[in-house]
Amino acid sequence: MNANDRFSILPPAERPIPRDRRAQIVRAATTLFWEKGYHGASMKDIGERVGMLKGSLYTHVSNKEEILLEIVSDTFRRFMDALQPLLVESTTAEERLRLALYTHATIVFDDAAAASLFFHESRHLDGEPGAWVRDAQNRYRLIWEKLLQAGVDSGEFRSDLDVKAAAVVALSNGDWAERVPAGTDTDSQELADRFGTVLLEGCRA
Repeated sequence: MNANDRFSILPPAERPIPRDRRAQIVRAATTLFWEKGYHGASMKDIGERVGMLKGSLYTHVSNKEEILLEIVSDTFRRFMDALQPLLVESTTAEERLRLALYTHATIVFDDAAAASLFFHESRHLDGEPGAWVRDAQNRYRLIWEKLLQAGVDSGEFRSDLDVKAAAVVALSNGDWAERVPAGTDTDSQELADRFGTVLLEGCRA
């Protein structure tokens, strides 16, 4: 997408309905988990949203945990595929960080519900799925730490910069982007630049 593209943020329920039945179930669950919380939405709720009896639902998915894990996994791959290439971009550390903020915000704007589930509702996953999600979140945060550390190493950012804390601040960009009112015409580049300016003021050498 171009930096000047504008985003009209659609509530999850207004997105195009997938043709595949399982995809419909996952999309409906994404909306419900976001609206009601993971524990607040039941399989019955999901079935009603897609027009299926609860019993029929289980022919496509095993349980809520399976659905949440699929949503979180897909979202994690989107974030990683989009941001990992920035680690080898031959630009300044500041330019890479600004592009990372814009890219992150674009993904959140595109599907705020799924992004919110990745960062927040995924805490409800236990056992091996929960451990995988925590590892995924740490791997994504590590990309931000590397982007920031590159700026420290190049002398663009402060030598005493706490890159771990700064990475957490950068990721709060996701929370900020989720709170843009639905249906708002928003220039994602402008908003990312505003957030980036605040962050970079505390990073620059």
